[in-house]
Amino acid sequence: METPVSNIGQYLTAFTIRSVGQFFPSVWSIFLMVALVIALIVLLMGAIQWMTAGDDKEKMTSARSKIMAALIGLTIVFLAWAIYGLLMGIFGFPQVFQIPSD
Repeated sequence: METPVSNIGQYLTAFTIRSVGQFFPSVWSIFLMVALVIALIVLLMGAIQWMTAGDDKEKMTSARSKIMAALIGLTIVFLAWAIYGLLMGIFGFPQVFQIPSD
C-alpha cells in the first residue's frame, strides 16, 4: 500500500515573498481595501445616526462630524490610490488596481 505524499509547498506559494516588487503591491492593496471598508462603515454609522437624531443637536453634530471624517477618509484613500497608480506607471511596476481599458 502506497502512502500519499503531500506537497504542502504548493499551497503556501501565495505566502512566499520572492521580491519587494511582489510583496508591496499585495500589502498596499490590502491596506487600501481595509481603509475603504472602514471609511464606508463610519459613513454608514454617521448616516444612521443622522437619521435617528431627530431634534437632538448633539447627535446631529456628532453625526455630521462622522460623515465629514468618513468623506475625508474616502478622499484620502482615493488620492492614495491615484498617486500610487501614477507612480507605478511612471516607474513601470505592476499596479494594484487597474481600470480596464476598452
